[in-house]
Amino acid sequence: MNFKDYFLITKYLNLKADKKIYNLAKKIKIAKGLTFFEKVINQNNLSILDIYYIDLLTKFFLKKNKFRFQLNIVLALHECNYFDFIKFLETNKNYFSILIDFIIYFFILITLPLWIIYKNILYLINKLKFF
Repeated sequence: MNFKDYFLITKYLNLKADKKIYNLAKKIKIAKGLTFFEKVINQNNLSILDIYYIDLLTKFFLKKNKFRFQLNIVLALHECNYFDFIKFLETNKNYFSILIDFIIYFFILITLPLWIIYKNILYLINKLKFF
C-alpha cells in the first residue's frame, strides 16, 4: 500500500491521514499474487470515486480481494487510535445524511458495470501503449 492509496482510504472513511498509522499499515503483508482486477486497479490512478466503487465491489463480490484487506486494516488501525474511535462514536447520522448516503450508494450500484468497463478499457489502452 502506498501513501496515496492510504490517503484516499482515510478520506473515504472521513478520517485524518496519520503517518504513524500508515507506517503500521504498510508493514502488514497481504497475499502476494495479483488478480486481474487488482492489476486493472493498480494500472490506473485511483480517485475517491474509485474507492466507492471498489469498496462496493469488494464488499459483496470480491471478498478476498487485496484492497478489501487494506481497507479493513486501515479501518481497524484507526479504530485503535483513541481520537479516531471517539470520532466514530460521535458521528451524528441524521435523516438527511442517511438519505445522501443512500443516493450515493444507489448511484454507485447503478453505474458499477459502466465503471468496470471503463477501467478495463483504460487498462487495455495502457497495456497496448507499452507494446
